Amino acid sequence: MKKIALMALAAITLAACGSNDEAKPLPAAQSATEGAVRIAYIDVDSLQNKYFYFQEAKVQFDQKMQQHHTVLQQKEQALQSMQNSIQQRMQNGQINSQQQYEAEMRKYQQQQQAYAQYAQQAEAEMAQEQNAFNQSLMDSINNFLADYNKTKKYNVILNKATTIYIDKAYDITNEVVAGLNKRYKK
Repeated sequence: MKKIALMALAAITLAACGSNDEAKPLPAAQSATEGAVRIAYIDVDSLQNKYFYFQEAKVQFDQKMQQHHTVLQQKEQALQSMQNSIQQRMQNGQINSQQQYEAEMRKYQQQQQAYAQYAQQAEAEMAQEQNAFNQSLMDSINNFLADYNKTKKYNVILNKATTIYIDKAYDITNEVVAGLNKRYKK
């Protein structure tokens, strides 16, 4: 889950950097050299740990995933119990003909197929939930960065995890988290 969220946040920051048409270079008087590029970065791990919306949405997302897994486990256990019951009844002589055994196995196989279909559907629903979670997070951060950058005018905002080295002076993580949390509380 954390890996997926990190990838989503990395994509967010890269998309925000690549698609920010509103960022304009600073006037020459404000830059050290003509055409200087203003760069900043965000530490995505810190953002995840401090952004209230992410924390609350992750709790809700994790609860939904746990519910899906619990139902799958219950259905799997019921299927295993049915198989054990058939074996037990055979050993006790309660299933005493080939036809009766085949009828029991058909029921079991039908249940097995129903479980497989349910599991496939549940996995698809979980993937949709994951995509919705990631999209919600991306939208929140991208919208904030677009507003934030109207005054800051960065040309590039990077994800710290995608850089090899970057000076801490370019770190805007706390400022972004504070702004995100302030906007979320409204």
